[in-house]
Amino acid sequence: FNATDGCYHREGRLRHCLPRLVGIGFAGSGTTSLASYLHAHPQLSYGEKKEHRLQDLFRTDADISAAKEETIERGLCFEEAVRALYAAQWPFEVPEQAATVAFDFDPTYAQNRHMPRVFARLAPARATRLV
Repeated sequence: FNATDGCYHREGRLRHCLPRLVGIGFAGSGTTSLASYLHAHPQLSYGEKKEHRLQDLFRTDADISAAKEETIERGLCFEEAVRALYAAQWPFEVPEQAATVAFDFDPTYAQNRHMPRVFARLAPARATRLV
């Protein structure tokens, strides 16, 4: 993980990046429209889907237990495992995608007062902006 750009590299190639722009909106506030407009730009991408729901990565105790086991096996901390799972939703497999800026606009982030703090811990301050 490169803390400067918020991306994962393997064998010198870019693989996954954390979103550089995270939209914390409300249901019905236009996040879907804004995300569609941004996604239409060739250098912007919402990845595999518009709403990634970071908080849903670990919905159950079983999910958390499985993630903890994996982090122990790979020698990672739990926070790093969450970061890797979240970033994996923005795959960049070809060199021309390296200029693509990933973003995540999700109205459910506004429902959890802890989400700004979660993003602050997961993403480098220079690489990710909350809007």
